[in-house]
Amino acid sequence: MEELASHGYVVMALAHAEQYAELQALNRSQSSEKRKKDTALSKQIERASESEKAELAVEFYRASTNTNQIVVERARDTSYVLDNANKLLELIPGYKADSIDITSANLVGFSIGGAVSTEASLLDERVQSVVNLDGGMYGTNDGTQPTAPYLMMYSSINAGINDNLIPSHATQLTLPHSNHLNFHDISILLPFLRYLRITGSTNPTTLIETRNEAVREFITTIQPT
Repeated sequence: MEELASHGYVVMALAHAEQYAELQALNRSQSSEKRKKDTALSKQIERASESEKAELAVEFYRASTNTNQIVVERARDTSYVLDNANKLLELIPGYKADSIDITSANLVGFSIGGAVSTEASLLDERVQSVVNLDGGMYGTNDGTQPTAPYLMMYSSINAGINDNLIPSHATQLTLPHSNHLNFHDISILLPFLRYLRITGSTNPTTLIETRNEAVREFITTIQPT
């Protein structure tokens, strides 16, 4: 977000309160049989080849009813923020009404945020582009694909997992020697994660710099500063 703001973009970073507690509550409402089945499928995906992952992922996302529900609700939250953006911007000292175009937005999301950004693009025509940072394709799962410009950035461990679900016009980028958590700034702040194999062997600072540059360049092609 700071990278984009430093290049002249107006950035809003959304945090959804109590989301993990919400997911836990939903999971507790499911039968133990359903949880075991989902866990088994998740482990099967981990062991699968890249092409097999893409096939299994379609089944996995459709079965993830709780996460799908959360993603759909968070996508509606995103539209709510866009609806009320001017009220937020007016809190900034020196802000002049209507000095910022809020009729369109480029959405960037990591992990579940990538799924939320994707889902929001299906619900809200103001979304100009989507950047999915190693996120799944949770949501309505009705076969509808985003029409907006789309960047799918994979960690090497998840490479290709969404290939059967992302739009054919999507730009794809896989960052080598990386795990899911490498996309989070915590990979720089806690370098020992690399030695615990929670993150990949890639240099965390270099990966974050590559991530930031790729996102900025992609958005710039859609909406120059």
